[in-house]
Parts: sequence; C-alpha cells; structure tokens
Amino acid sequence: MPSTERKLRVFLSYAKEDFASVHEIYNRLKNEGWIEPWQDKPELLPGEYWTAAIKRAIDTADAVIIFLSDNSINKEGFVHYEMNYAYDRSLQKPPGTIYRIPIRLDDCDVPEDLYDLDSRQWVDYFDEKKDETYEKLLRALKQRLEQKERLEAKERARAEKLANIQADEKEKREPNEAEEKARKDAFEEARKEVEEKAHLDADKAEQARIARQKEWERKPFLNKSDFNNTTLLLTPIAVVLNIVLGQIAISFLSFLILWAQF
Repeated sequence: MPSTERKLRVFLSYAKEDFASVHEIYNRLKNEGWIEPWQDKPELLPGEYWTAAIKRAIDTADAVIIFLSDNSINKEGFVHYEMNYAYDRSLQKPPGTIYRIPIRLDDCDVPEDLYDLDSRQWVDYFDEKKDETYEKLLRALKQRLEQKERLEAKERARAEKLANIQADEKEKREPNEAEEKARKDAFEEARKEVEEKAHLDADKAEQARIARQKEWERKPFLNKSDFNNTTLLLTPIAVVLNIVLGQIAISFLSFLILWAQF
C-alpha cells in the first residue's frame, strides 16, 4: 500500500441506472485503504444540498473516474454536468496529469465530442475484463498518487525556500531597523536639548527685560543734575539760533526796502 499523508480522493461520475456496477468498484477501492472514493448515494447526508456537495467533491478530488455507458452517453441528466465540470477542472492541471479516467460499463460508442474523452485511453469493466481493468485502474491511481506527492513536495520545497528567504530578509532588516531607531532616538534627544536651551535663553532674556523695566520705573526721568546738564547743553544752541534768526530777519527787511524802492 502506498504511503501518503492522506488518502487519494477519487470521484465517481455515473448515470443512476449504472449504480450497481459503480458501487461494486466503489467498495473495491474503499477496501484498498489508501483510496477515498466518493459516490453520491453512500456519501450524501440526509437534507444535504446534493448539487453543492457533488461540486465540492469534484473540486477536492485528485482524480475523477467517468463511467461511460449507453445510459450516461445517450440521456440527459446531471451526469453530463459532472463530466463537463470535471473537464473544466482538468484544464487547470499540469500536462500529463492523470485526472479523468474513462471506464466503459458496456459496449457503447464514445462520441468524439464527449468532453474530450475520446482522446483519453479508456478501459472496459464488463464481462471477463473486470479484474484486468481493475488492476489497470489501480496502477493509474498509484501513478496519480505519485504525481500528487511530487507536486506537493515541490510546493513544500517552494514554501520552505520562500520562508527561508523571508527569514534572511528579516535578519538583514532587523539591524538596519535598530540602527534607524537609534538615529531617530538620537535626533529626537538632540532636538529636545535644543528646544530646552532655547526656552531657558528666552526665560533669561525675559527676566533681564523685566529687571531693566523695574529699574527704570524706580528712577525719575530727569533729576536736578540731569536738568543742569541739559541746560548747559541747550544754551549754546539757543544763542546760535538767535543769531541765525536775526540774520534772516535783517535779510528779509533789506529785501522789503529794496522791493519798495522799485
């Protein structure tokens, strides 16, 4: 039995008229131990929204077995929705992935335009071919399991590589962040010191101004000695002004006498 972290999920798509044949394969796959088959009637719960459950089962399936018969090919029904939806999901798989596995339950003709199934190798599960077909089915599912495990291993390796890169970037970034924080702290400390010094200088200047104002208010504007000094300063100026004004008056009077003569 293959070793895997979880069982291989396999969806079984069929027409309801073929339930007995499909259920036979369902039981055989379930007994393998490493396969988790999904068939609607055994898996659906009472009251469950069955269309959503079927769609969810196809979304989470690792492989889809499509059972072909005259019942499923030549009738209308939900089985065609399942085959079409599985085809859409197969377009998202890497090339070469074993995802859709066609199995004929009778000697029906597979149309060329049946969801590209004619390009897939199908096997027959009827008459004396049942055991041979089942062994081939197991080999195909084991190969699908190996594909899934390789893909998951690549995904884990990619995730680990990304985690290591992010860890390295974080280690490189943390010292830079610490240095940047230290620079910001030093700048902030220097800014605070400058602001505190400016406030102290402003306080000192204001106190000095107040002191000068109080000193000025205590002294009279002019005392006796200031008045005497001011008088001594103004006396020569007054004499000069008197002389100048006298000269101006004499000149003006002379002008009037001359003007009167003319």
